Amino acid sequence: MELYHIGKQCATPDCHQLDFLPFNCYTCKKSYCLDHKDFQHHISCSRPTAAAPLPCPKCSHPVNGTSPYQTKEYSESMIQAHIDNGCQTPEQEAKQRKMGKKCRFGTCRRTEGVVFGCRGCGNRYCSAHRMMEDHGCTAREVGLRGMPDAPVRAVNLSHLIRVR
Repeated sequence: MELYHIGKQCATPDCHQLDFLPFNCYTCKKSYCLDHKDFQHHISCSRPTAAAPLPCPKCSHPVNGTSPYQTKEYSESMIQAHIDNGCQTPEQEAKQRKMGKKCRFGTCRRTEGVVFGCRGCGNRYCSAHRMMEDHGCTAREVGLRGMPDAPVRAVNLSHLIRVR
């Protein structure tokens, strides 16, 4: 039984090996076997240069995360997110990401890998100030998101305990 319809043949003229898991070249769109997957064996394409990020159409700054080798839809979504954030330069974007990880309590400003967002006031705090009591959250008096505090009821669980 021949299975020529399942795999693809290597595009190298001297090879033409049938490969069931071929490597697809993203520049020439041809399929190659394991031995000829490197660019030096490709005839119709050249080694790609380092992919520079695509420029923003508004501010002409390079947009991080874009590349001519990525899909058009992905690059357009990254450029649109860049425009929605105010067309910041890569340095400004990095500074804003770093500022988002700093504690907002008084003069703490400690930077941690994980920050905790308060559901009451919406600010971000380090692990030492993550609790509402630790950063003096004003939303605690009103309740979360402006809702009044619900009274806490004592629940009698004595009927669930078995005595032997």
